[in-house]
Amino acid sequence: ISLINDPNIIIMDEPTSGMDPVTRREYWEIIRKLKQERKTVVITTQFLNEAEELCDRIAILSKGRLFAVGSADYIKKKFGTGYNLVIESSAPKEKLESQTFQIMAKIHRIIPASYSLDDSTASILKYALPFSEQDKFAQLFSELEQIPDINVAQSKIDISSQFFHRLICN
Repeated sequence: ISLINDPNIIIMDEPTSGMDPVTRREYWEIIRKLKQERKTVVITTQFLNEAEELCDRIAILSKGRLFAVGSADYIKKKFGTGYNLVIESSAPKEKLESQTFQIMAKIHRIIPASYSLDDSTASILKYALPFSEQDKFAQLFSELEQIPDINVAQSKIDISSQFFHRLICN
């Protein structure tokens, strides 16, 4: 309905809320096409990854007040804590415990300020790596690559839980 009459400004209130992931991504493509047509698209969303994916500028409201405005990178650098490191293991169960200890020891030796995230499991370890330790990432990845049966994935910070926890506490 918001696209009737081909408007230059389109406002969408949580347009992908309740959608399955495939339909959600298809909807994202529609929004991207609108942006390519030089339309101004204003969306509200609770999904930070959606805002990061679609928006040039993000405004964050907290407790009814404007908390932050800027690009996703600006907001992450100003309020985020670092990067997430995800390590998946395909090692047999009997080797998992010793492998987990070996991985944890390497990470803490190279980046002492890192910490394990709450949603780690026996075969998937998740760590937060501070922005300030970026110069040590190459060494860390090089050493982790020496461990058999693991897959290392570095992703940009998942600020949804860490960032919002900070907003709620402030």
